[in-house]
Amino acid sequence: MVRKSDPLAFGGLALLTLIWSFSWIAMKQVTSYIGAFDFTALRCIFGAVVLWIVMLIRGKALKPTPFGYT
Repeated sequence: MVRKSDPLAFGGLALLTLIWSFSWIAMKQVTSYIGAFDFTALRCIFGAVVLWIVMLIRGKALKPTPFGYT
């Protein structure tokens, strides 16, 4: 079975590549002003806030699903 490629998926992958490649440059520039731990903490906080906003917009539950034993 041949699947058609999704242009939105390729666009998302290209955007992700740009973000990851730019983050290395930003990290090198910012760590001359603040420490690596502070920068990592700010990056994690910013990422958590962005993901929280995305989940609110999509209407997904913010509480985790119950743990299921395997």
